Amino acid sequence: MVKFSVIIPTYNRVDLTQRAVDSVLSCPGSEYSEVIVIDDCSSDSYQSLNLRKHDKYFRLKSNQGAAFCRNYGMDLAVGEVIYLLDSDDYFIFRDFQEDYNFILNSDASAFYCDMKSGASCSKFPNNVDHSNFLDFTLNRHEGIANTCTLVFLSARKFRFTSGLPRHQDWDFLYRNIFKKGGQLKKLGGFVFIDRSDKKSISRAGTPEKSYIWLDYMQNELSADQYCNLRYHVLSHFCSEYSWPSFFKLGFRLVLQRRLSVFKFIKRFVQRFL
Repeated sequence: MVKFSVIIPTYNRVDLTQRAVDSVLSCPGSEYSEVIVIDDCSSDSYQSLNLRKHDKYFRLKSNQGAAFCRNYGMDLAVGEVIYLLDSDDYFIFRDFQEDYNFILNSDASAFYCDMKSGASCSKFPNNVDHSNFLDFTLNRHEGIANTCTLVFLSARKFRFTSGLPRHQDWDFLYRNIFKKGGQLKKLGGFVFIDRSDKKSISRAGTPEKSYIWLDYMQNELSADQYCNLRYHVLSHFCSEYSWPSFFKLGFRLVLQRRLSVFKFIKRFVQRFL
């Protein structure tokens, strides 16, 4: 009986995808899981990918992007609980049955877990609701919106917005959960977020890729909230904020405790990279 569906979009990463799959199978309760690998029309062969008989591998006929792949995987899923995992990331530890018991006894809209990346390890709070969404996801705990930490019931019919070149994770949380007054709660376990792939298209930096989502959010937020969001998203681009504007608005947000000193310094450094 399949209770859990783990969806892994992939593109030209067969070895890393195998690592992600193996991490799922090593977790307690994985015998009740299915792994769904959606290949976004890779040029590499995935014939060496080692899956169980009931797991699923689908190769798209054309490149559609990660959001489409995740949605397609969710359409195919038969498990009650959906886990999202990128092909270059992996579960350090998850207990599927423990998660299941917690989820069924909770009224939260979705769930997340802590993550590790390099030598750093997150210490996320136990819950986040719509009232402090922007503060937590942009300032205090930016990684809390990471797709690979998210878990939710398939019955909720959550979906990603296809076509967004960036900020798919923030958009997913906002549209499906926080816009509807929902709440996130924390599960046990850890996900390792691998940022060693410097060629990842989603991490290539041009401000134009953020405009589509920001244009949508401008109609969703107050002017003050949008100003805060835009600064967080674009302030490290010199073409978007002059140095005087960068410092003036940054200092104001720091004084208002809507931007941490660490985040301000991080964006300052990014302007030179």
